[in-house]
Amino acid sequence: NGEVTNKARDKSQLVELENMNLKGDITMKEYQHLIGKIIIATAIIVTAIIIAGAIDRAGANIQRGLGYLGDALLR
Repeated sequence: NGEVTNKARDKSQLVELENMNLKGDITMKEYQHLIGKIIIATAIIVTAIIIAGAIDRAGANIQRGLGYLGDALLR
């Protein structure tokens, strides 16, 4: 009878350990998911800054080109 009690206790401890392990895995996955979102957000911000700079430089080049065109037409 004591052996059955020991097996039941061992089984309950095993189930408890498995549940703790599953919770640990879920927490790790959520943590990794959060890190992934942070990395993606950072990449989006960096990309936006690069694109904004390129648009600004393109606008400056267009403005300079129109200025040269205006000077050429007035001559």
